[in-house]
Amino acid sequence: PANGAGAGSYTYQWRNSINGTTFNEIAGVTTEDLPGSALTVNTWYRRIVSSSVCTSTSNDLMITVDPAITGFHIGIGAQEHDTICTGNTPAQLTGTSAGGLGTYTYTWASSTDNVNFTNLAATTQTYQPGTLTSTTWFRRTVASGVCAENSTFRITVLPLITGNTVTANQTICNITLPSSLTGNSPGGGDGIYRYLWEKKDASSPDWVNAEGTNTTANYQAPLLDGTTQFRRNVYSGENNCCSSVSDVVTVSVDIMPLNITAGPDRDLLPYQLAANLEGSFEGTGTSVWKYVSGKGDPVFEDASVENTVVRQLGFGQNVFEFSVMNNTCNAAPDEVILSVPDLTIPQGVTPN
Repeated sequence: PANGAGAGSYTYQWRNSINGTTFNEIAGVTTEDLPGSALTVNTWYRRIVSSSVCTSTSNDLMITVDPAITGFHIGIGAQEHDTICTGNTPAQLTGTSAGGLGTYTYTWASSTDNVNFTNLAATTQTYQPGTLTSTTWFRRTVASGVCAENSTFRITVLPLITGNTVTANQTICNITLPSSLTGNSPGGGDGIYRYLWEKKDASSPDWVNAEGTNTTANYQAPLLDGTTQFRRNVYSGENNCCSSVSDVVTVSVDIMPLNITAGPDRDLLPYQLAANLEGSFEGTGTSVWKYVSGKGDPVFEDASVENTVVRQLGFGQNVFEFSVMNNTCNAAPDEVILSVPDLTIPQGVTPN
């Protein structure tokens, strides 16, 4: 009471109202000051002070309660991903606000440790981060009236995949399996790796999935009918966000010559000590004739020609081998027998 009027001692009674008209006593509160309490609606307060027979009622004090902000959380679209590879741009951060007074202001901040945040220039409801090179937390604060709420969202950034090297170039015959293509153990990403081997034929501009088991670190190609290139794709992270393509490995393929023949065996005329050799084959390759056995000392006109002349045959069987090779392909050779009769002149008979 003003100027200390009254008996010098005072009692207090607090009342409140949610409409400013009807007031109810606040039970159990008889102190000079009213402790604060959580409110959900606008509330009016008044205090009644008594001293002896004197009573004084205070003015009414209104506490305005703004509605709480709801729906303030931020995130990314359902089809988007919160993990990216370094050097990429994440999805847009979005979040629809509700509650409060219906109008909102926004501030954004970012952090690389989720402790120390730096304010961003953005003041819009959504935010599109730029290229990121490290894991980053984004925080949006929504304000409406005296209410404010914030939400934090993390974008995980993985390092680039390293060490995706494969070996080795090789040359094989088309009837031989290639040696296994081997790849180094990669690094980077999230430490978990997925593989896909691809191939490209010499006549094709397109890369396609390699045949057989093509999702392991190493790859065993099947028999090949032509020169083929291979490469290994390595993936890591959510939605394969990190990827690496190896250098190309080339398997050069030689084609085996087919239908190797030295020609039919032949019986020559007596004293016919020269003859034509009649070798042939299909495909690409180089041929060579070789003397195997007999009594003569044959001389080839050109041993590297399929159809060539051989001289100085011996009497009886003259065995020749015809072989063909195409670089790494060695075809099974074929033999031919040229037989020269050995005439015997009976004793006592002389030629005329």
